[in-house]
Amino acid sequence: MNIATDQACYDLMVTASEGGINYWADIIRRQRARHPDSEIVWCLVAFEADVQDGPISCNHPDIEAAEIGRFMVDPGMIRDGIRRLLAPGAKISPAIRRDVALLATDPEHCPDADSADAVVQFAVFGELVFG
Repeated sequence: MNIATDQACYDLMVTASEGGINYWADIIRRQRARHPDSEIVWCLVAFEADVQDGPISCNHPDIEAAEIGRFMVDPGMIRDGIRRLLAPGAKISPAIRRDVALLATDPEHCPDADSADAVVQFAVFGELVFG
């Protein structure tokens, strides 16, 4: 089952990288590619970032690294973050859970910056670490 369309993932990455995660991460590289439905439009397909205060310890069974200082986010990571955030028992506010869950029924929906931040944190760390 596809949790989010590629476009929804691209949109969420833009929201996260342009304001959602900037209080704890510094974007060091953005990767853009031609939008698959357009000859002219470019879209963000991945970004790389550093954790501002150095490596963060990670103890999630799905994540190999024990310490995360630099990370890459792409649509696959976004989908992993959505799955982890929506999993039973995930510690997240009901408002963010609802905002992200709308992606399953409304592919045009774009979660707000707080939700995009939470998805990236669940993708990178397996849990909410900041905020």
